[in-house]
Amino acid sequence: MDYIENPTTYDGFASIAKLHPNLNDPDIYPAIRTLTYDDVVTIAGHVLVMPNIVGDQWGGGKYNR
Repeated sequence: MDYIENPTTYDGFASIAKLHPNLNDPDIYPAIRTLTYDDVVTIAGHVLVMPNIVGDQWGGGKYNR
């Protein structure tokens, strides 16, 4: 949730709010305006759980078929 509210670089030192969808600057991505806190928690949960369900296929990386 912190990342979607205040996106930063991986080291956490620089804001990337002008480049990344976030709740504090919804003008870049207007569809985010309609998301509730619960919606964002659900999306974050999906992103965290899916790699465990589909394995190497998650994220569009290289994998063997």
